[in-house]
Amino acid sequence: MLARGGYLCGPAAHRIYCEQGGGAEPAVHFWNGARDTIVERNAIVDCARGVGFGLGETGNGNDRQYADDPYHGMYIGHYDGVIRNNFIAAFASIDSRSH
Repeated sequence: MLARGGYLCGPAAHRIYCEQGGGAEPAVHFWNGARDTIVERNAIVDCARGVGFGLGETGNGNDRQYADDPYHGMYIGHYDGVIRNNFIAAFASIDSRSH
């Protein structure tokens, strides 16, 4: 997700996973140069991954450029940000999840 100053507070994510056991995307994911994001007070239950900021080392051509160039020409998957006060839990194995 491309964003600057994004604020995600209060939603719930439930059962985000791959049935074959592979890696699903995080329940909450900001990348491609998103900046100054705050993710707080969310409930993430039985998901393969919780909260992710950034992805990869080189980008995919969609990274954002900022006028103040905070990290001087480097690719950054996510610039600054806060992840706080979230509830992240797994109660079931993949085999016991019902649809």
